[in-house]
Amino acid sequence: MVMQQSTSSTSIGKTRRPDKGRLMQEAAMLAPAVILLTVFLIVPFLLSFWTAMTNQPLVPRPTPVRFVWFNNFIRIFQDDLFWTALWNVSRFTFWIIPAQCGLAFATALLLHQKLPFRNLLRGMFFLPAITSMVVVCVI
Repeated sequence: MVMQQSTSSTSIGKTRRPDKGRLMQEAAMLAPAVILLTVFLIVPFLLSFWTAMTNQPLVPRPTPVRFVWFNNFIRIFQDDLFWTALWNVSRFTFWIIPAQCGLAFATALLLHQKLPFRNLLRGMFFLPAITSMVVVCVI
């Protein structure tokens, strides 16, 4: 018994070359975001990294800048003042911020209740957010 195999001459899928005009349009739409990210995120990050690896002071002096690599980090981790500051910032972060969020949530729940002068109280809480936008728009 002879088995026949059928072969098809049609291809499964064609690969199309992207339209050049569409690619240019997409690049033009992405360009502002890429430029802004580069200018405001990537360049400052690289400059900060470069500054951290040199003996460059924050206030420029006429001393020559040389690479000290990780000596700045070694020196700061050996400083007791750094560890005190880190402890204070950590305490602030882990106590004050949750307390602020809890107070804001409690205030929101209170202002959601049926209270006399509820709309006046809501306006008083929302007024600082509105006035800053108005001042910016007027300027």
